[in-house]
Amino acid sequence: FGEFPEMTGFVQYCNARLDGSSSAASRFEAATARLLRCRTGSEEGLQWFYQEASRELLAVSTHDTSVEVMPGTDPQGMVDHLRQARLRCASFVCTQTDLSQHLKPLTATLQPNFNLQHLVLRHCGLG
Repeated sequence: FGEFPEMTGFVQYCNARLDGSSSAASRFEAATARLLRCRTGSEEGLQWFYQEASRELLAVSTHDTSVEVMPGTDPQGMVDHLRQARLRCASFVCTQTDLSQHLKPLTATLQPNFNLQHLVLRHCGLG
């Protein structure tokens, strides 16, 4: 995928979890934690990815023309932050985030954004 191996492992973990394959998800989780430890020395495991996703989300503001939500972002936290941020972006991309229970609140939050031209919700547990 042209990214660090641990990020590829985390994306595969998210996909397996969204597909309901707990055995594959647990294998990807273990491999991802090992890869992250080798590259960064971090012992946090998957928690590192969730913290990074939260940091990236909190940096999103009204002035951003393109928003890409990182895999592993907390869906309720995303909706809450975006509601306050009042986005005016032309492109919104969200991948590997479970939106199965949060699609309506997300679309309601994005609806007032008259600049939005491109909405991508890839591998978000929507069926």
